[in-house]
Amino acid sequence: MAHPDLRQPDGVPGFAHGKLGWKELQDAETGEPRINLRIRRPGATTSLQLSKSEWEAFSGIGTVVEE
Repeated sequence: MAHPDLRQPDGVPGFAHGKLGWKELQDAETGEPRINLRIRRPGATTSLQLSKSEWEAFSGIGTVVEE
């Protein structure tokens, strides 16, 4: 996945790869919906929060592989 706000534990900015999971949450202060993304791979987890409009415009890169 590519997004300028992504930060991997190994220091590579803007990119993450692994198993994608997401959950819609509500911001406690504003009440606005937020999408919490988690990208997991062995030994590392990267997360990112997007607004609802960012999520709707989001386009991931890559291929879905079912295990």
